[in-house]
Amino acid sequence: MRSNHPTKQILIDTAVELLDELPMDKVTSDLVLETSKISKGSLYHHFPDYGHLIDEAHAVRFARYVDESVGVIAGILLNATTLEEVRANLYELTGATQSDLRSADRRNRIQLLGLATQRPNLQSMLGREQHRLTTGLADVIREGQERGWVRPEYDPWAVSLLIQSYTLGLWLAEMTPEGVSNVGWIHLINALTDQIFLVPPTS
Repeated sequence: MRSNHPTKQILIDTAVELLDELPMDKVTSDLVLETSKISKGSLYHHFPDYGHLIDEAHAVRFARYVDESVGVIAGILLNATTLEEVRANLYELTGATQSDLRSADRRNRIQLLGLATQRPNLQSMLGREQHRLTTGLADVIREGQERGWVRPEYDPWAVSLLIQSYTLGLWLAEMTPEGVSNVGWIHLINALTDQIFLVPPTS
């Protein structure tokens, strides 16, 4: 992420915090300015209009948990000393990222993707963020391949997209009354980790 002018960053951070707490239609320019203590003139100095500020805040919210997960995966693959250590830590990460506690984040990302179809600026921002996220995770996976943890026969970009897709796709179950067994879902993802992601253990 590029660095921002301090005032611009305060406006973005304030909008992010408000969007975390309130429905989108309740986060108005007046509320952002009142909460941030930033003047209207400063807002329009840093953004063409209020919509651009909100789009920047949406982009931050869209990417933040994926960024966090990429950092954790990097730590797992770069710091492990055994395949079993890698496997155990990835299983633990799967339990965290696929939990009910992340349901709201999955819903938010789906909402933003839908919203972006009507807002070209937001679509462009999310597209850049998605490219950055996919590339960053692919780089980590490539490093894992070079260290002998990750199967080398798969394209790192494809693996990166698969990891992001199954996490986001869990919302398809969460939007229905029946849902899906969290235990069963995590068991399936762990099987994917073993069969597609990690190299086979040596006997």
